[in-house]
Amino acid sequence: GHGKVMVHAVHEMARNSAGEIVEINVEDPAPSFASLRNCVDCELLEQSLHSPQPWIGENYLKIGEFPALLEPDAIEAASLGRITINQLHTAYELYKLKSLPENDPEIEKQYRLMVKRRLLKVHKEDLSGCETKEERKILLDEIWAELFEKYKLVLKKK
Repeated sequence: GHGKVMVHAVHEMARNSAGEIVEINVEDPAPSFASLRNCVDCELLEQSLHSPQPWIGENYLKIGEFPALLEPDAIEAASLGRITINQLHTAYELYKLKSLPENDPEIEKQYRLMVKRRLLKVHKEDLSGCETKEERKILLDEIWAELFEKYKLVLKKK
């Protein structure tokens, strides 16, 4: 729709700004806008893979493999995309989710573990407030389930 066209136009302006626009960031976005932005970021990540300057290297693109983005690579990719590192991680995880084969529990598990490792870092403070390992596991599973539902909604919009 019009929102998607607008977000693509803003990215185009940023790319053509000769470095004047470093990062496109929306403070406290509405959930529907965040979903739209995530969809566009994933599309732009995919498009970059066919350009002379892809956001991420081939080592991250192998089907069925789920390497976590290394921090220097994430910083470089976010800079190329003019997006935040968190947005880059989301776009990468959406891209990898799209590549999952249907009904392959082992591959799905590898994907889930890749995302959960990142979530452990992002939610370290919340998780450290849990009294037991079992409570931490339950909380992490809840965080994962909520994020996975959001990701499925984003991919439905594509």
